[in-house]
Amino acid sequence: MKNRTTVVTFYCIFFVISGLKITTIYSRQEQKLSLISLVLDGLSLFLHMLLTCKNPGYLRNDGLEFMKLLETFDCHSLCPECEIIRTGRSRHCVLCGICVDRYDHHCPWINTCVGLYNHNMFLLYLLIQ
Repeated sequence: MKNRTTVVTFYCIFFVISGLKITTIYSRQEQKLSLISLVLDGLSLFLHMLLTCKNPGYLRNDGLEFMKLLETFDCHSLCPECEIIRTGRSRHCVLCGICVDRYDHHCPWINTCVGLYNHNMFLLYLLIQ
């Protein structure tokens, strides 16, 4: 579960900075630039919210017993902490405590892992930032 205080603090800081930016741009009477800035900030906030809520590709245990999995599969293809069958590019995230398919890294800015289902969205988020 995400730390709610951290998330609320992030969004409060984001809105304060966006507000300061918009007032500065409006004071210069550059309306096109302020509109572009507002759209990019809104898109950035939207992508950040999606990334924090989206499943990055967590691997699930489908109710199989771990001892039976050890008899069938190689021990290197199993995660002893999650008690699941890992894919070739999956890894166990120490911070989240779960295995992620096509694990890239754990991002402190979105407070979740970057994996199979959110990698492209994360790259778009970086591009907008």
